[in-house]
Amino acid sequence: VLQDRAPTVEVNPKHNAFVYEGRWLSEGGVKRADWSCSGLRFQVSSKEGGSLQIIWRGVRTRLKIAVFHADGQLHSSRELLGSSLDTRPVLAGVHSDRLRIDAGGNYTVRVRKLNSPRPFGTGVATQFSSASVWEFHGLGGLEGDVSLSKPPRQARKIEFIGASDTLGYCVDGSPDTSSVAAMSSGWQLENCEAAFPGLLGETLGADIGVFALNGIGVVQNANFHSQPFKLGAVTMPGYWPRMLQSQDSKPQKYPKPWPNLIVIDLGGSDFAQEGWPAPQDYVFRAVYRRLLQSIFEAYGGVGPGLKIAAVCGIGGPAETAESAPCTAVEDAVKHFNEHIDELTDHPDVKVEYIFVPYDASAASGRPHLGCLGHKNREGQQAVANLLEPKIRSMMGWSL
Repeated sequence: VLQDRAPTVEVNPKHNAFVYEGRWLSEGGVKRADWSCSGLRFQVSSKEGGSLQIIWRGVRTRLKIAVFHADGQLHSSRELLGSSLDTRPVLAGVHSDRLRIDAGGNYTVRVRKLNSPRPFGTGVATQFSSASVWEFHGLGGLEGDVSLSKPPRQARKIEFIGASDTLGYCVDGSPDTSSVAAMSSGWQLENCEAAFPGLLGETLGADIGVFALNGIGVVQNANFHSQPFKLGAVTMPGYWPRMLQSQDSKPQKYPKPWPNLIVIDLGGSDFAQEGWPAPQDYVFRAVYRRLLQSIFEAYGGVGPGLKIAAVCGIGGPAETAESAPCTAVEDAVKHFNEHIDELTDHPDVKVEYIFVPYDASAASGRPHLGCLGHKNREGQQAVANLLEPKIRSMMGWSL
């Protein structure tokens, strides 16, 4: 139900029943997030049955509400879509969606934002369309003997930094989706839960944060020389530190709990230049080194408490082990590790380079393709299946 006036909030976003996932800002009595897979969880129970309303607002925002039984099995799920036409969140109206609780039910409710902060890219489109920001206003309309409690946090936390494959771009499209539909309504086809970060979060029992933008690079964004207006000049080292991608500011200190693992899938866009110059080796190496160093510094400094995996190969046919993107990433990681003693005295700290041998024949075949040449759910599952044992081995995480 879309309402011009918000229903009465009975449980505000600061209530201790809520566990937040990803990066959030508190502003004016609401919680705001825009990165993919930003979410929240709370437990709800009722002896005789009842219901409540989830109150939120968002422009070009795709949310998923999932309700789980006490044993973790999925009870039900549904998706919610924000306005696609309004250009400013304040004009979008407030959504109020009712969730019914069965008699004797004891559930965990998870609400996640599935799409990226910038459905139309990070370039000139930001001048005439607002970011996809999700505002959580709280809960209202409580009926029956509904009680709320705080669910436990996951013991593990993984953050993913990347480009289109990482955010699940076009994952719910198909090769038959027209380019016009993919561009104008592509935010409804993005799905970070169906991409490898969401899939790995489920199988590894981890909270996740997804900081990804379509076409984003390390030194330069995709097609930067031929079409600089599409994605602009700011690259991921300038975006990932932000609490909200759409706000050019970062905190003095990131809230805990900090991640156990960072997975970086960047580099492919830097070399996707349609024949125009790719980054020089020494430039890519230097900027990638600064990115790695900034990630460590954001979470307490270079030490054994945080592990980083730099992956390549996910992009498909163009990303073989000997390809320019993978060679550049491997070289940058090697260079960082060779000089890590300048940053820490811990002898066992290093960044792991992981090549993911995603089947190029599957990547180019229709069974694994969503829209605009990107992976569908089957393709993303194939990537997750390849990455999971490598991450378990790296982190010492048992089944």
